This record gives sequence, structure tokens and C-alpha cells, in this order.
Amino acid sequence: MTMKLYVFGASALFIIIALFSCVPIDEGEGIPFGQEFRVEYGQAVTLEDGIELTFLELKREARCPDDAICTWDGEAVIAVALGYEDELGSVIELTIPGQVDAQSREGHIYKKHRNYRLSLRQLDPYPLVDHVESKHRYVARVIVDKINEEE
Repeated sequence: MTMKLYVFGASALFIIIALFSCVPIDEGEGIPFGQEFRVEYGQAVTLEDGIELTFLELKREARCPDDAICTWDGEAVIAVALGYEDELGSVIELTIPGQVDAQSREGHIYKKHRNYRLSLRQLDPYPLVDHVESKHRYVARVIVDKINEEE
């Protein structure tokens, strides 16, 4: 009986820790500019000024598969929308070269749109030779910075 209580207590503690470690950002605040964030296919996130970024579409997945040898690393392209809740906003294509991930210091491509600068830092899952992934399983890691129009 004591072992069952111990297991139950440990399980309850684990669940409580998991819940508190996944507390979402307060919707009133939004994600701060310059902070990397995740957005799933078809989902939207709100940035600190109230603008929403929506992962609309996987336009192209042409990265060299992780378990292949290629002469070109390839690239992936996604379409995102930047706008406010009551409008779709502008559709922007973000590109990430193959073999580049969020930890890389080089190779990321930045896209300027109005007074925002966006970068697709990572796109998961990374392709494999004999496996076609559903586009609905893709998750993008993105950074958005607010810039002066003169930059």
C-alpha cells in the first residue's frame, strides 16, 4: 500500500510540474519581439503589439533528407500571414536552407515586411528518404523583430 501511495504522489507531482512549466504567455502581452517561438501548421500566435502570425502552408519541402547524400542542401518554404485578428493580413514566404537549424549561427534568411523582420529558424520534422510527412505535423520556429522603416 505504501508503494502505491509513493507512485501516486510522484505521478501527481510530475503532472503539477508539467502543467506549470507549460504556462502560456499571457494573451494580453503576446510574444516579445526578438524571441524565438513555435507555431504549428494552421495555428496562429499573437506578438506583443497584437499582430498575429499564422502558419498557413508548407509551400515547398526540398531539403536534402537527413539520411541521404546530396549535392545541394535544398530548402523549405512556408507561407505565413501577418495581420490582426479581424483580417488575414499579408502573406509572406519564409525560406530555410537545408541543414540549417535554430542553433546555427549562419545560413538563416531574413525577410523584411513593412516594419517587421522575420526569420524561419527551424522547420520540423526534417525530411527522411523513405518517409513522407503530413504537412499538418510541421512546426516552425520563427523570430520576428520590429524594425524602423528606415532600416
